[in-house]
Amino acid sequence: MYKNNKNGKILNILLGIIALFLIVFIIAWVVNKGNNNSNIDSKFKNDIENIQEVAKNYFANNLPNEIGDTTVLTLQDLYDLNLVKRVSYGKTACDGVESYSSITKINNTEYKVKTNLVCGDKNDNITEKISSNTIVNDNNGKEIINDSNGNVELNVDKNVTSSDGKTNDVVNCLGPICRFEEIPTKCTTTYTYEYVKRNVSCPDGYTLKNGVCYKETVSTAEPKVNKGSSYYVYDTVVVTPGTSTKYCSEGNLAKDGYCYVYENKQTSNSASCPKGYTQSGNACYKYANLINNSTTNYDCPSGYTKTGTGSNTKCYKTATSIKTYTAWGNPTSTYQTFTKESTYTYELSKKVLVGTGTKAGKTIYTYSTYARKSYYTCAVGDLGSDNRCYVYTDFSKVVNKSSICPDGYTKDGNTCYMKANLINTTSSSCPKGYSDNGSNCVKKSVADTISTYTTYSCRSGYTKTGTGSNTKCYKVVTSSNTKYCENANDKLINNKCTRTTIETANPIWSNSEFIYSKETSLAGYQKTGVAKFVTKCTPVEEIHYK
Repeated sequence: MYKNNKNGKILNILLGIIALFLIVFIIAWVVNKGNNNSNIDSKFKNDIENIQEVAKNYFANNLPNEIGDTTVLTLQDLYDLNLVKRVSYGKTACDGVESYSSITKINNTEYKVKTNLVCGDKNDNITEKISSNTIVNDNNGKEIINDSNGNVELNVDKNVTSSDGKTNDVVNCLGPICRFEEIPTKCTTTYTYEYVKRNVSCPDGYTLKNGVCYKETVSTAEPKVNKGSSYYVYDTVVVTPGTSTKYCSEGNLAKDGYCYVYENKQTSNSASCPKGYTQSGNACYKYANLINNSTTNYDCPSGYTKTGTGSNTKCYKTATSIKTYTAWGNPTSTYQTFTKESTYTYELSKKVLVGTGTKAGKTIYTYSTYARKSYYTCAVGDLGSDNRCYVYTDFSKVVNKSSICPDGYTKDGNTCYMKANLINTTSSSCPKGYSDNGSNCVKKSVADTISTYTTYSCRSGYTKTGTGSNTKCYKVVTSSNTKYCENANDKLINNKCTRTTIETANPIWSNSEFIYSKETSLAGYQKTGVAKFVTKCTPVEEIHYK
């Protein structure tokens, strides 16, 4: 009996050592994995900032001309120009097309620079606003400031002697703006960045450590009672989410989930005649037969006007009609009013006062209105819709015979021809299976997909029971201890199952100070995304201003 108890205690000690070793191993693995992720994220941040700086130096000599214009430089362009090395996020290469830097001209001196970096599912972007001036030193050491239109303020002397002993007459432009043709110079660009000093704090209940806010929560529970020589301990199930990865066996994968392959258009040149024409030398001809033409002229006597054509011709002259009015007849309306009104008589209507009376001690006036019509008659001819008289007479008919060409044709002896220029056509087409995409040809196909399912597993040393979300992980502990913790993550301390949970939160930042610096990074400060750059140029040979 004594021997069995001794063996049980030794077994408990060994199990405790194994459990402690596993806990230390898991903590080290989690910390190491966190450090690796932190290192990868830090490298990603440095990469995108480095690409932004390289792109800005490139754009300094390749600025957009017009306000609103944008110049784009893809990551692949930077590779081709040998400006940056290959960039990746962990083992995932960054996309050479979706990753890019762009510069947009906002106004005459300000630009917006944006860098977007896409590496698989990891993507981010940064944006800065920069302003620019160009300073050029003339031969006398005076600074010349370029304005947005390419003009410069000059203050130069006349009769400047060059290094070869010759005297050059230079127009003295003191004060006004003068234009120069060319300045052979060597230029350098200097950037200054806006930084902000930020105060950091944590939400209530959290402690700041290494830039992270954390809070420890200790929870306790009553232990279980061991009624035998062993008990079950349960561990957290390891859940590995399923993934769905798209890939292209041909072409590049775009954000819409399709694969795109691009090809240049195939162009060809040809010369042809318009439809119906026949080529002869460097011109096109179309022929037609002569037409035996009989022309009939229809004329009117002197003093008459012609209307219509052919046999529908009519000859007419106009005469003044007679205007007659009908009688006024009975009133069209009669009314009474206490106000005396003006009467009137017009060509077709009139108003008259027909009587007065008294009503309630006031004079009352009675008015009547009348209307009549007018009509026209003709002493000679027929009355037209314009109330004029039309007198008609017969036309004279003369027939002329000739041979003519159809409209548009030229007569050459007994031949009619029409001449046209050859049509030079440049056509473009796409290879079979490709669609026209404007500037090039594109073939679109559905991307292939590799999918994995969510798995539920247990750590080494634990037995799995159940399936899917009902999975449980347990192990049997052989022990004579009277109390134990059923959850493997709890520790039995002072007869309580104790668990420590660590929660993290984002730190709270507040701005306190803004400064400008030429440094690309400044300890204790953070970039605001605003920058200025000045390009300073000095002549490399003698300059003549005009």
